[in-house]
Amino acid sequence: QVHDMFGDDAAAAVQIVINGAKSRPDLTSFAGLMGALTLLISAGLVSGQLRTTLHRIFYVSDPAAKTASYFQLVKTYISRRLIQIISALGFLLALIAALLVSLLILGFQSPEASFFNVCANITLLALLLAIVFGTLFRFLSNRKLAWPQALEVGVLTSVLFAFGKELIAFY
Repeated sequence: QVHDMFGDDAAAAVQIVINGAKSRPDLTSFAGLMGALTLLISAGLVSGQLRTTLHRIFYVSDPAAKTASYFQLVKTYISRRLIQIISALGFLLALIAALLVSLLILGFQSPEASFFNVCANITLLALLLAIVFGTLFRFLSNRKLAWPQALEVGVLTSVLFAFGKELIAFY
């Protein structure tokens, strides 16, 4: 499949990676575990940074600072990290799904239908990401936005994201 889409060189590179992974099964599980752990930590940190930024935008203070007990602070910290990791993984899965839809749309592109395919790609990507961004804006911040407001901000963010993706693709 890689050969059909990207050519001989890409297929050879992928085959080298697969052969290397098969020849060292002892490192495969360790590397996979470390990669998954790195992904979870990085995704949680990015989601936490987004949450902090949303608090600054909405002028929301952190309610965890008002709790008195050490146990409550630890419990709040762990629950926030789990929410951040889950939201980041959900965003990554939705982004992968959006990119797969883009690949399917643009993969069947003929020269005379290219403008239509690009418009359909932008529209579907914007709709899918509007829901994802709206959900992130709704649930990541301590200030709960109403659904219409969250989806409005999600639509604006997704349109900007979709056009930015297309500009990078044209570049």
